[in-house]
Amino acid sequence: MSIRKVFKKVLEVEAVQFTGTPENIELLKEWSNGQVWPEGDILKVKCLEALAETPKGSYVVKGIKGEVWPVREDIFNETYEILE
Repeated sequence: MSIRKVFKKVLEVEAVQFTGTPENIELLKEWSNGQVWPEGDILKVKCLEALAETPKGSYVVKGIKGEVWPVREDIFNETYEILE
């Protein structure tokens, strides 16, 4: 066996920013198939591995199989590019 350098495949995914407005919360609930719910200024996200919590301003990303995960706003802005 040898060590190999590899590139991660680039995939187009969807993301919604958590702003905490009633409209935003309803959109997130519907879009994620009920995998997110608010508790005050925190959004609970049912990820594949565990239950995560994320603050307002963070993004929720949906993968190609419908799985969701939170990404802090600063990390999102560094690692994702929004397509128009």
